[in-house]
Formats: sequence, structure tokens, C-alpha cells
Amino acid sequence: MQNCKYGLIMCINQEKEHCCHNCNHRRASLFYNLNVHDLDIINEGRSMVTYGSGEVILKRNSKPFGLYCLQKGKVKISRLGINGKEHILELKKPVEFIGLRALLSGNHYHATATAMEDASLCIIERDKIFKIIRNNPSLSLLTLGMIAEKYSETELRMISLLQKHIRGRMADALLQINETYGSAQDGRLNLQIKRSDLAALANMNTANAIRTLSSFAQEGIVEVDKRNIRVRNWTTLRMISDKG
Repeated sequence: MQNCKYGLIMCINQEKEHCCHNCNHRRASLFYNLNVHDLDIINEGRSMVTYGSGEVILKRNSKPFGLYCLQKGKVKISRLGINGKEHILELKKPVEFIGLRALLSGNHYHATATAMEDASLCIIERDKIFKIIRNNPSLSLLTLGMIAEKYSETELRMISLLQKHIRGRMADALLQINETYGSAQDGRLNLQIKRSDLAALANMNTANAIRTLSSFAQEGIVEVDKRNIRVRNWTTLRMISDKG
């Protein structure tokens, strides 16, 4: 195994099945409409890294050196409050970017990214990203649009966390998990989530998260099996979210 220059776990080789041109996720990416030349630029020096569940991918206040593109797994973006309590700001799924705003602004990361399950990511060199953005107005507009959309989503989420009661916030957290990762036909959410992470997503302490989830289970809204959560009544869950 070859060590890559970032000091991470492994470098990806340039075999055909691993290159950006043949990425199975590119159709859902901002890079979908890039031409072969731009894809060649991105693919130069690109590295793939893997992280185990619970491992930190990037730390708050560290300096970006490249763009992370999640290929496999689930990642949380979180930040500690002044009391040391963790707040999950965002959930990431393939093929979303991590650290894009910090990279473009030249600032340090404002939050920490942690793998919620085993994850694989591509790291694209900073210079390569800026090279294609400068020469591709269409990509620039798409990038700005995506950042604006994420900002609007964050605003709405912050308003929800500030205004809603505990039950409304828990309902929102479960709906957000479903919106991000989906669920099986039987309503089982496609994320095995720790109670502490659920609490951090719903902006409450772990004890309150456990009590509120237990209340939902007693009312027949959800079914809980360790870290697995199955939603039995989506209508009621959305009603609780709407009422706040």
C-alpha cells in the first residue's frame, strides 16, 4: 500500500475503474457536465482515503488543502457549543462535498467532520478545483447556487431549532435523517444512529432524546431496536414537526 502525500490512509491509483470519468456517483455531482479535459485536471493528483466509524475526517479551525468528496458512507458535520455540547449542523451523503465553503473562502474549517460509519472520500487538490472554476462559468454558477441553497436550508433549520419544542425538534431530526439517507419500505431509517448523535441533531441533551424517542415509541409513531429506528406513522411525525 502506498502512502499518499497527505499522510492519510491510501492513495488511489489511476486505473480506469477508479478515475473521475467513470465515477458511479458523478451524475449526482456538480461535476456531472464537466468535459473530459476538466475531468482530467480533477483526476490529476486525486487521492482516495478511508475512515472508520467515529474517526475525524477534518477538524474545526484546520486549514483546507483540498476538496473532500464523499464516495461511500455517512458523515456528520458538527461543532461544540460554549458548554462543550455537540451540535450536528449537517448530515452528508454520497456524493456531497465537505469543506467547500472554507476552501473557496480561504478560511479555516468552521466545524468538524466525523464518519458515522465506515466512509471513503476522494480528496481533490485545491489548485485543480480553482483551475476548472476559473475556466468554467457554468460550474461557478452551479457552485454559487448550491452554496446559496445550503445557506437557506441552514437558516430554516436554525429557526426550527430555536422555535420548536422538544417533540417538534425530535420529529425534525428523524425527518432530516429520512430526507438525507432515505428509509426502507418498512420505514426503517437508513442510518444506525447513536442516541448522543440524535440528541446533537435535535439540539437537546441525550437524556431528553431518549425520553422523547421512548414517548414516540409508546405512541406507536416509531419502533426502536437499539440504534435502528423504524417510523411507523409518517403522517403523525410530520404533524408533530409542523406544530413544533
